[in-house]
Amino acid sequence: MGCTAVVVLVTPTHIFCGNSGDSRSVLARNVENGGVTHVALSDDHKPENELERKRIYAAGGTVSENRVNGNLNLSRSLGDFEYKNNKSKSYKEQMVTCLPDITKNERHSSDKFIVVACDGIWDCLSNDACVELVDSYLKRRTDLSNLAQTSKCIELMFDSILAKDLSSGGADTDNMTCLVVEFKD
Repeated sequence: MGCTAVVVLVTPTHIFCGNSGDSRSVLARNVENGGVTHVALSDDHKPENELERKRIYAAGGTVSENRVNGNLNLSRSLGDFEYKNNKSKSYKEQMVTCLPDITKNERHSSDKFIVVACDGIWDCLSNDACVELVDSYLKRRTDLSNLAQTSKCIELMFDSILAKDLSSGGADTDNMTCLVVEFKD
């Protein structure tokens, strides 16, 4: 078994993000017309990505149906040790590595919030759709200092994408975890 990880560090001047796997983080930034745009803080590590596929094949693995050895649908994770046993390769060169990608973005006064979420969210929503949805819910709050109302925004997002019938299968039946971090003016 394995899991993915995404970590965000916010300093007064920069936003750093480290991720390993297909959990993801995006920054919402206000734009001049009153709308919001997204800045991707991380990229998913999927076997079909060229650099990931090259590492998988170099370590003796294969990619079929966009899965490592036809099974695992991501190419970086913590755990998943059965994909990390090539003794001639370093941990960075294994079919599935835990090595994170790290990004650094400058902070701007227009930064609004960050969404940190697992693949269950991103399988249902694009970066833009997620940011626009969360932004629309946040704008509906009556008490901006009420954390329960911020949590309600996430609950509303989950309600909009969760499967209504679990027997339907599909992405909207995956586990879903989400954190929204808002910036104060």
